[in-house]
Amino acid sequence: MTSSALTRAAIRRRRDMGLVYGSSVFGYDIKNGKLVDNPAELEAVNNVFKLRRRGFSLHQIAKKFNAIGVAGKRGGKFYASTIKAICDNDLHKRRFNVGEQLNFLYDLGDL
Repeated sequence: MTSSALTRAAIRRRRDMGLVYGSSVFGYDIKNGKLVDNPAELEAVNNVFKLRRRGFSLHQIAKKFNAIGVAGKRGGKFYASTIKAICDNDLHKRRFNVGEQLNFLYDLGDL
C-alpha cells in the first residue's frame, strides 16, 4: 500500500470513530478530541439539503443564508463553494440521507 493510501485509510478510520482528523467540520465542534454535534450548524446543514432537494442552486442557498444571518464556521459569509463543501461532506451525506431531520430555527421565507 502506498503512503497516500495508508494516510487516506487512517483518516477514514479516525472519521468513522468520530475522532478529529483535521479542522472541525461545519455542523460539529471538537470536544476532547472528538467531533460533537453543533445543533445550530447541523440545522443549517439540514436546510442546505432540504433546499437542494427543492432545486435551489448553491449560490441561491448561500445568498439566502447570508440574508438571514446564518454565520459560517468562523463567523464569516457563505459562498456557493461553502455550500458545495457541505453537500459533498461524507459525514453530512450519511447523517442526512438516512432521513434524520432537525427542527428549523431559521425562517427560510418563501424560498
